[in-house]
Amino acid sequence: MISAAPKSVLITGANSGLGLECARQLALLNVERIVIGCRSEAKGKQAQEDLKQAMAKAGNSSNKTKFEVLLMDLSDIPSVKKAVATLATPVESLVMNAGGLGGGNPGNLTKNGVSMTVATNLLGHVVLFDGLVQANKLTKSAIYAGSEAARGEWRMMLPSTKVKSGSKQEFQSMCDGSFYGNKSQDLSITYAGTKFLAALWVGAVARAHPNLRVVTVSPGHTAGTGIFEPEGLPNVAKFLMKNLVLPLQYLFGMAQSKETSAKRYVDVLCDSTGTTYPSGTFFASKRGLTGPIADQSTYYNKVFSNQTYQDNASDAIHSFIDV
Repeated sequence: MISAAPKSVLITGANSGLGLECARQLALLNVERIVIGCRSEAKGKQAQEDLKQAMAKAGNSSNKTKFEVLLMDLSDIPSVKKAVATLATPVESLVMNAGGLGGGNPGNLTKNGVSMTVATNLLGHVVLFDGLVQANKLTKSAIYAGSEAARGEWRMMLPSTKVKSGSKQEFQSMCDGSFYGNKSQDLSITYAGTKFLAALWVGAVARAHPNLRVVTVSPGHTAGTGIFEPEGLPNVAKFLMKNLVLPLQYLFGMAQSKETSAKRYVDVLCDSTGTTYPSGTFFASKRGLTGPIADQSTYYNKVFSNQTYQDNASDAIHSFIDV
C-alpha cells in the first residue's frame, strides 16, 4: 500500500546492496531528492552513476531525482556529527540501513566502549537520528533496518536474546559485550543482541518524538548483499557463503532477492499516514526469514512493546555517547 512517497530521503549504506536498491525503487517513485550516506566519496559517486543508469534502463531517463552524497562512518561518532552538520537542507525521511556483523572481531571495543557490532549497527544511527532531530533536519519519518535475529530464529541457529531484568545496566552490558561472556566475539549472537536493543530503542524514540513516525522493519534474509562477508572472515568461508549457502537458501525460499527486501523499506516509508505501519512498531517476517511481515510486539513475551525496557535500552545506549 502506497499512500505517499516522501519528497526527500537520506539512506545510510546507500552505495550498495539493500541501500542502493531502496534508492533505486524510491527514484522510480519520483522522490525528488535522495541522499546517499556512505564512507567513501568514490563509492558514493559510483552509486550516483549506477542510479542514473538504472533510471535510463527503466525507461525513465527524464527522471528528475537529485542524488547527493553525504560522507559518514557510522562507527565513528565525530564523522556522524560532521555529516549532520554538512547536510545542507532537511530531509523528510531517514532509512537507517547500514550495518553488518562487526568485522572479524565483533566484540572488540571502540573508544566509546561499545562493541564493533553495536557501533556499526546501532550507536552511529542513534547519533545520526538524534543529531538530525536536534538540528530540525528530519521532518517526517525514520525506519531502522531490524532483523528476525532480534526475536531468535532457529533457521539461523540463533536463540532468543534472554534478558533477566531489562535494566539499564543489563542493556549497557549488551552494548559493551560483557552480557555475552565468553561469546562476545560470536558474530551471530552479538548481531542478534544488537538488533534486539535497536528494536527497543526505536520504541522509546517513537514515544519521545510523536511528531515523527519511527519504525523498525527487517528487510528479511537477503541474497546478494555483503553482510555475511565481514572483514576477518576467512576467504574460503566468504566464498562458500556467497556462492553456495546463500544461493541454496534463496532456492529453497529461506532467502529473498534484494528487490523484495528493499520493497519492505519502501512500503513502510510510503505509508505516510502510519495506518499499516504505525510508529514505534517492529515488523519482521511472520514466519521464518522471508514472506509477509507482521508486528513483532506479541513475540517473546511482548518484550518489544515493554515501555520500561524500551526506555532503559535507550538510556543505556545513550550512556556511551561522548564517553
